[in-house]
Amino acid sequence: MKCPIRLLSGILLLAVLSCTSSNQNHNSQKELSIKYEKYELENGLDIILHEDKSDPIVAIAVEIHAGSNREKPGRTGFAHFFEHMLFKKSENVPEGYFWDKIPEWGGTFNGTTNKDRTLYFETIPKNALEKLLWMEADRLGYFINAVDPKGFETEKQVVKNEKRYRVDNNPYGHRNYTIIKAMYPETHPYNWTTIGEFEDLQNATLEDVKEFYDQWYGPQNATLVIAGDFDKEQTKKWIEKYFGEIKPHGEEVRVEPKPIQLSSSKLLFHEDNFAKLPQLTLNFPTVEIYHKDYWAINTLAEILTDGKSSPLYKQLVLTDKLTPDVSAYHFAQEMAGNLRILVNANEGVDLDEVRSSIAKAFRQFETDGVSEVALNRVKTNLERQFYEAIESVQDKSFQLAHYNTFKGNPGFIETDIKNIQNVTAEEVYQAYENYIAGKNLVATSFVPKGHPELALEGSERAFVKEETQEPYQLKDLPESNMGYQKTPSAFDRTIEPDFGPDLVVMAPTIWSRKLGNGMEVYGIRSDELPLVSFSIRLKGGKQLDDPDKVGVANLMADVMMEGTQSKTPEQLENAIRDLGAEIYMSTDHEYITINASCLSKNYEQVIGLATEILLEPRWDLAEFERIKKETLTAIKQRDADAGSVVAMVRNKILYRGNIMAHHPLGTEISLSNISIDDLKGYYDSFFVPNVSAFHISGNIDENRALASLTDLSEKWSFKEIEMPEVKLASLSDQRFFFVDIPESKQSQLNMMSVTVDGNDDSYLPISIANYQLGAGSHGYLNKKLRIEKGYTYGSASFPIKRISKSHLLGFAAVKSNVTKESIEAFNEVVQSYRDNYDSKDLEITKNSMLRETARDYETLDDLLGILHQISTYNLPHDFIEQNQQVIKNISMEEVRALIKEYIDTKKMIYLVVGDKATQYNRLLDMGMGEPIELDMYGEYMIE
Repeated sequence: MKCPIRLLSGILLLAVLSCTSSNQNHNSQKELSIKYEKYELENGLDIILHEDKSDPIVAIAVEIHAGSNREKPGRTGFAHFFEHMLFKKSENVPEGYFWDKIPEWGGTFNGTTNKDRTLYFETIPKNALEKLLWMEADRLGYFINAVDPKGFETEKQVVKNEKRYRVDNNPYGHRNYTIIKAMYPETHPYNWTTIGEFEDLQNATLEDVKEFYDQWYGPQNATLVIAGDFDKEQTKKWIEKYFGEIKPHGEEVRVEPKPIQLSSSKLLFHEDNFAKLPQLTLNFPTVEIYHKDYWAINTLAEILTDGKSSPLYKQLVLTDKLTPDVSAYHFAQEMAGNLRILVNANEGVDLDEVRSSIAKAFRQFETDGVSEVALNRVKTNLERQFYEAIESVQDKSFQLAHYNTFKGNPGFIETDIKNIQNVTAEEVYQAYENYIAGKNLVATSFVPKGHPELALEGSERAFVKEETQEPYQLKDLPESNMGYQKTPSAFDRTIEPDFGPDLVVMAPTIWSRKLGNGMEVYGIRSDELPLVSFSIRLKGGKQLDDPDKVGVANLMADVMMEGTQSKTPEQLENAIRDLGAEIYMSTDHEYITINASCLSKNYEQVIGLATEILLEPRWDLAEFERIKKETLTAIKQRDADAGSVVAMVRNKILYRGNIMAHHPLGTEISLSNISIDDLKGYYDSFFVPNVSAFHISGNIDENRALASLTDLSEKWSFKEIEMPEVKLASLSDQRFFFVDIPESKQSQLNMMSVTVDGNDDSYLPISIANYQLGAGSHGYLNKKLRIEKGYTYGSASFPIKRISKSHLLGFAAVKSNVTKESIEAFNEVVQSYRDNYDSKDLEITKNSMLRETARDYETLDDLLGILHQISTYNLPHDFIEQNQQVIKNISMEEVRALIKEYIDTKKMIYLVVGDKATQYNRLLDMGMGEPIELDMYGEYMIE
């Protein structure tokens, strides 16, 4: 189980935080205060409490100081596999509680493992806190005896499917494996990937599980963080009750830094079955996290590649035109680190040219050095990123757990920030000389299959262990492990705690106005952080493209970010970055959106720049040609990704003959027909305020927000336009389709049906009807395909909302040789759902959906999302409260009627994207007819 986690390390805060613990108290005039209390239980468990009463929710994080670096050779991937196992059951918490109960309580949960730690986390309504502490304590202290053979073997299949999903079936998926094998000797704990080897996972035994648990999962090796709205004294009593009697176990083994030095450079290449573009990485060994040079190397990575003024971007993108982008990142970990430069080159580019271009950029950097302007711009931009990384209570829990695990002190954040602030230009350049200039490195060339000539000269073929598709057979093993003696406890741990008092969820106050030019304005004030987020959304998007020139709207949005009438592209970007802001434009099927976030003190300047971008496009022909070429590269990358292919084909099947059938990027053919005049024509025809809406949330009041829109109101004139009507063609009677991706290790399965317009009164009831089937980890689809069968890393179903005709989507990415069995399992679940949906299902759905409301208003993005819903679908300000009444009042008869109408295998359309050679013939005897072959764009294959 994985999720992205943002850590503060390497992120600047100009206003130092005030952190309070039981041992120290720093008080001064500061912009932001994050207070915490830390104490330790007798068993060694570290407890960190942070109170935040802004929303009636609580986040819990349990971090174990054990990642893949604690594994043994021959048992790789075990820390990650163990993370999976802890979501199953424990001595006193029944099977499936994490999957079923947390969503039912209105919460979310997940876990993640890296080389140095394993993190488990949840966010729940505050009245479920004791319930969650009961569950977390049981899996920390009362887990190991409950592991049963069948659950153990099933989870092996799930983890192997995750590896296929993330690694084996992805372009460049084997890159990290190739790098670390070359970078670290076999005796180094970073010599293997976190997800591990198939053979090691398959050979893992129950004895291995017990050994790993006994060694690393003692309370003295863990940190428990609780952040949010809770009663501190009551919570301390619960912590003592549930966690206090867990016995310490395992030896404390100190992790020592183990940086490496390369005696020579290593050049490796791999012909990638899925990659469409050549990719080069240069990897330089550096230092462990929080080494004295750590902060300077972080800053060096930013300065080398971030923005149009950076030396690598100027050379590779603007001058040599080898790639649309270049990035660098410092992967500093507990024992060692490396700085990586990554380039996805344009189609057919020889990677020797890329390396030569990087060398030229380095020489220019050596001549120019590090300017104070560039250094300060990086620091200013990181201030906003810091605040964004602590917007939610879950994010705060991550930071507190991280600093406590790796420095023994959540308050180390102050030192971290101070060290970032104090980095000098001289230190950054010294880091370049010490770790980059002329140093040995690991270089990897990943090239499309059949094109080894594009790899760096002198590269050796990398050893990449490709999976073999062994016959799938889950062993017939006992379902439970009832013979063990339960761990003694002072109280009956099988008794689930009750909910706390009913929640009072206060919806935010929404204000709205209409400007004289017809633009709607919506806002929500939130003063928790000194941030503002806003958007300008223009109705139309790709939907207004000429069908023969799909991609105009997307190209136009990208080109409009490349300077204004008074600013070059570089000047515009620097103006944005000097304010520590972010402004970008995006295009989807139905909207073009200008998105922005900034410090509230800089808001007026940022909205001024957004207005300038909107009203004063530069229409630079050279930039248009560059962006067009970059978009062609993006199309190549899109077409290499199985998930993107299945989405493109799905839209073509559902909306064939309609503009909605096309991807917003377009195709190589459609882009070849587009000129800059097409962009200007779209802008002149459709960029008008009366089909637009402005949304704003954050540390700003209504009067200030409205005053900032004077230029938009006065200079952007009302214009009558006729929005074309979007009509859907009748769906074909064909309902079983196949797209071939040769040698694919997984099959992507989609099952879908067209439903209703997004603003139809039936949309929410359809979501209610689908909830128990697939709206999360608790859904029957996930239970069958992942938990019971082990066919997939995850399966779900949900409505995809569109203004014109939404659709219901069920999906799973399954191991190739169970493609047929997975479709059969899906159909079995759907049929059972139709036949057996009962009052308990409806009660769980109502409880879950109503309790989720507690998490609706936490971040500025959450608030903007509410405003987007209102403006897009013309909803009342209190639509969430009205939706709650719909949920409360819907009847069993209504839900069953919707299931009958929209969740019916006889009406659904099936799409399989996978390996034809091994799977196509197996699908012929399913009673669904012969699958119709389509190409990767959804077009019918010509015999």
